Amino acid sequence: MGFPDINFVETDTETVVNQLISQYESLTGRTLYPADPVRVFILWVADVIARERALINDAARANVPRFARGKQLDSLCELFTGLERLGASTATVTMRFYISAPQISTVVIPKGTRVTADGKVYFATEDTAYINIGETYADAAARCEAFGTVGNGFTKGQIKNLVDVFRFYDRCENITVSEGGADGETDKALYERMRYAMTNASTAGAEQTYISYAKAASPLISDVNATAPAPGYVEVCVLLKNGEVPGEEMLQTVFEAVNGEKVRPLTDRVSVIAPEIISYNIDFTYYISREDTPIAAQIEQSIRSAAEEFVLWQSEKLGRDINPSYLIRLIMQAGAKRAEIREPIYTVLESRQVAKSEGFNLINGGMEEE
Repeated sequence: MGFPDINFVETDTETVVNQLISQYESLTGRTLYPADPVRVFILWVADVIARERALINDAARANVPRFARGKQLDSLCELFTGLERLGASTATVTMRFYISAPQISTVVIPKGTRVTADGKVYFATEDTAYINIGETYADAAARCEAFGTVGNGFTKGQIKNLVDVFRFYDRCENITVSEGGADGETDKALYERMRYAMTNASTAGAEQTYISYAKAASPLISDVNATAPAPGYVEVCVLLKNGEVPGEEMLQTVFEAVNGEKVRPLTDRVSVIAPEIISYNIDFTYYISREDTPIAAQIEQSIRSAAEEFVLWQSEKLGRDINPSYLIRLIMQAGAKRAEIREPIYTVLESRQVAKSEGFNLINGGMEEE
């Protein structure tokens, strides 16, 4: 739904000037010509008034959620039960710890046991883990000690250096990709959740309720789709920022968020899935007007940037059709005279699919006359 723009006070300087001059002339019976010193003074007064009105207007608009920002937006969260800005989060990973040989008594891996991949980023186990009698390994959840994205993206097997050695230790490795670390929630993301928050009071399994709780699981989540493939079954599909596909750790985080006892109706069986990736290529030839020869190199770079923008736009929303028309629009805005698009072709996507580019082939076809 589109909402109208709104201003609470007049902020146009020219309007303020005309009002002051009109009032002065009405009170004094004197006409103010352009070079009159009084008129110059009024122009200064009008500028001060206009600036103050702009501040007043900005403060008043901040009472409307779509215009609020920062702490102003945070304050509006009190209108919705349980809603608050998501702070920075830390990455999580599942570690597997091995001992040299099976033991005749249980081996304890203390809570807080630290591991690292590079000696710069450290993870610590969240709970005490046990290697049972006769077994040689145990798995334990570990959390990054630093907030933000610094702990994301360690692939399986990269985190293999133990800091806090325990008895009979042999080796360790991460068996999932580390993920979930994020900076604090942006104003835009918080406002979008605020729009959904009105449905959170429902325990009937509303679509927007599941979407709201899923988005609240992490600031990294950019898009969520909730569907019911069969009666009593709900599938929540999650997409991360920049079109990234969630891994096991993030899917588990969202699963816990949408299966809370105050969220999920007893009759629902809720699963959380990653989107299906639909791959495509970018392959086109573009031409530059001969009149733009002096800035041809700049246009060439702008067109490459346009292709990169298209890739990001295409991948940042679930179910977004692969649309070469939008690519042409970006290419033309970048300064091309025309473009011949070979790939991608228009492709309709389902709500649980996301488009991902496999590569570029951008050909400069040269100069053409208008």
